[in-house]
Amino acid sequence: MASKKSKSGKGSRKSKQTKSQAKKKSSKRGPEKKRRITRKDASQYPGLNEKYFSRIKQEYYDIDYINKLSSEEKEWLSSFMEEDLGARFNHKGKKIYKKKSKKRESYDRNNARNRDIYSIAKATGKISDVSTEEAVSVWEDNYVNENYEDILIEELDKKNKKD
Repeated sequence: MASKKSKSGKGSRKSKQTKSQAKKKSSKRGPEKKRRITRKDASQYPGLNEKYFSRIKQEYYDIDYINKLSSEEKEWLSSFMEEDLGARFNHKGKKIYKKKSKKRESYDRNNARNRDIYSIAKATGKISDVSTEEAVSVWEDNYVNENYEDILIEELDKKNKKD
């Protein structure tokens, strides 16, 4: 390669690098940092512990049969819950979703849960959750011994009087 003259009059030479030399230079990033170990990482089955998920995701956590499972089943279910519910793929253990498309679907479901206004309001305590037992007791107190048609007619009459 011929030398080129710069404005100062001194010649400069471009050094030739092979592709492998360029890759080697760009791959050096310095010493790798140690990843901090969290309580979630240190626990045996983090996907089975409800407190390791956000409040929005805790709504979807409904596993009351954990104590009936074997250790292999618990390990699989923990991996599944971390990947499917938590969209976390860097957990220890066997990976459930291996294809990129399945991982993308899990991320999309997770993002949809995080955007859901009702779930956000419920998780932040802006909406009170009425359990089914409370709803049944209210229903029984107010409507069991009444005739449904009479109640409906009374409500319509009240509405007509207001108008």
